[in-house]
Amino acid sequence: MRRTIPRNNYNSFYERRVIFTIITDKEMKEIEQLIPEHKESLVAYGAYMYRCGVFTGAAYLAIGVGLGFIIHVSRVIYKDRKSKKNKGKES
Repeated sequence: MRRTIPRNNYNSFYERRVIFTIITDKEMKEIEQLIPEHKESLVAYGAYMYRCGVFTGAAYLAIGVGLGFIIHVSRVIYKDRKSKKNKGKES
């Protein structure tokens, strides 16, 4: 039987652990006021944040692929040793 955890809202556990916040209307207006004077710096900062996100995502992808490879190889080795052990007992 599956147990459910009662929640006060309809957000899942992971949605409540969001690291970043959504920009409010007030903050959006403040940024829009900066555009005429600081357009190049805002674009550069946005590009920098984008690159950081891409590199972070690539790092997590590489870690995930590496762990998946290690787990797969260890399972193959374990099954191979187990089958050899069972063949040795039968002989």
